[in-house]
Amino acid sequence: MNQHFIPQFYQKGWEVIVNNQRNQIYVYERNKPSIYSSIAKKVSCEEDYYAFRNQDGAIDNITVEKWLGDLEHKTSFIIKKVEDGIRLTLDDKRNLSEFISVFWRRVPYHKVEHDKKMTELLPIYFSRIYEELRILGIKEENPKVTELRRIEQQYEEEIPSSFYSQNIMRDSEITKAILAMDWVFIKAPKDTPFVTCDNPFVFERGAGIGNSQHGHIIFPISKSVVLQAAQFTHFNGYYQQIKDTLARDINKRIVGNAYLKVYSSFKSKYFAQFVDNWIGSDLPQI
Repeated sequence: MNQHFIPQFYQKGWEVIVNNQRNQIYVYERNKPSIYSSIAKKVSCEEDYYAFRNQDGAIDNITVEKWLGDLEHKTSFIIKKVEDGIRLTLDDKRNLSEFISVFWRRVPYHKVEHDKKMTELLPIYFSRIYEELRILGIKEENPKVTELRRIEQQYEEEIPSSFYSQNIMRDSEITKAILAMDWVFIKAPKDTPFVTCDNPFVFERGAGIGNSQHGHIIFPISKSVVLQAAQFTHFNGYYQQIKDTLARDINKRIVGNAYLKVYSSFKSKYFAQFVDNWIGSDLPQI
């Protein structure tokens, strides 16, 4: 099953007509000079990306996909309200906060980081279990220890895919933090549409998003609107038109946060060079 880590409905916010072909978005890739357009169905997806082996040993490629589908269905109506300039209700904000938090956890960059951290943490976890067993007087030749050693070796060879799947669907304090922030929807100027990428949750990495003086995020909603949420502003969910200079600065942050790909509604050799210069640069945030 072909599964999207960037939702198809979300990509519609950047769709344009290219050579009489509808529903196209432009893709800029790290270290690749060519710019190409494609339909959302073929962009940002992998075969069985969310699949995991369940307790019965069978491959499950449905559970996460269905869970995400329900979340995306709710969010699609909220994004339409934002596109139409309608103020969001508290429930809308709560659902959009969850969508953004999950978005952060579902992308390839986070998947790589998740598996890397699990590789680092598992030896510590197992060492603590072994220490407890020693305190209890359970010997190395005990079948429970033998089975534990087997599991540890298995995990060292490959992190179970179920770890990442469960991580996507878990409750997160990030959702609560985003919801508690002051929101403003920033509207793009006519000549500088916003872009998005394969890691579009841009946040304050130094102090953290909960910091009362510096905590903030930006998240592109579409080529026309970006959400900024912060701890230190007082926009109260309103919409704010900005000028080209600030729009370009926001796009620079989005490109800087990208992992491998940037998506846009336009084709530009200048922007391709811009992407090449800034992609993955982890710039200081706005």
